[in-house]
Amino acid sequence: ETQDPLLELMGVGGLPLGVLPAWQMDAGDSVAYLAPGDLLLLYTDGVVEARAKAAGSLTDPVFGATRLVRAVRDAATLALSATPPLPVAGICDAALSAVQQFTGSERRDDICLLLARYQPEAEPLLRAAPSPPELLPIPDTPDT
Repeated sequence: ETQDPLLELMGVGGLPLGVLPAWQMDAGDSVAYLAPGDLLLLYTDGVVEARAKAAGSLTDPVFGATRLVRAVRDAATLALSATPPLPVAGICDAALSAVQQFTGSERRDDICLLLARYQPEAEPLLRAAPSPPELLPIPDTPDT
């Protein structure tokens, strides 16, 4: 576990999100407390294990958590210092661009980032889905 004033890395792993319909993640004793404006980044191993575009061997350097943190931190500094702050999608785009520049166009594994900014005072972006329309019964018709 690494900490500095702006970052906490948590060593929690498991199945990728959405692989199983009713699966619940067991994070053990890991807890993340977020203050307003904090970011939470979840990523698949394909991001940090992405290999450099050199020869394509297992000895090539990987993108790694350090490069990911740097890419997210640099993009977040720009996005969140804007007035009003820019959406977190731009931060993800910048991080994914950094992975692509590192690896070239070749991808050997899934690459997925999920970034959320905690804004307790914000209006919800998602609303409850409207009720489905009432289905009318099908009238009985004689077979012909």
